[in-house]
Amino acid sequence: MSTKTGHTASAVREAARHDRPGAWTADDLEAARCRANALHRPWGLDAPTPDDAWSVRTPITTAERVALHRTLWVYRHQVRQKRGARPGEPLQPPDPDALFRAVLSQALIQRGCLTVRRRRIAPPLSIRFLGNIAR
Repeated sequence: MSTKTGHTASAVREAARHDRPGAWTADDLEAARCRANALHRPWGLDAPTPDDAWSVRTPITTAERVALHRTLWVYRHQVRQKRGARPGEPLQPPDPDALFRAVLSQALIQRGCLTVRRRRIAPPLSIRFLGNIAR
């Protein structure tokens, strides 16, 4: 399902099917995820389900994988140099995993494996916040 409440509702239904209403497990969440990927059509009624789209994808070749690893290494090396890290020295916080994700995203974009479309996503406004604006 496409919304958080949809996922929650599916997990609740799964738990209820197994006589555990209100006490869902990781298995219930996984079953809800599998059902959503098999049945829902987030790209429109005539579009494939996520499972269908995944099954017809073209996996990357070994050459593409090697090229991606090289690009990743280049970006990682550039970031390490910018941060002043010596060879073999671990990157220090803030969050080396976040840094790796940023480098990976950059490498995937460079290799044409990832496209980023930017659009403004406004955070939800609470009633309390809206009340403060009116004052």
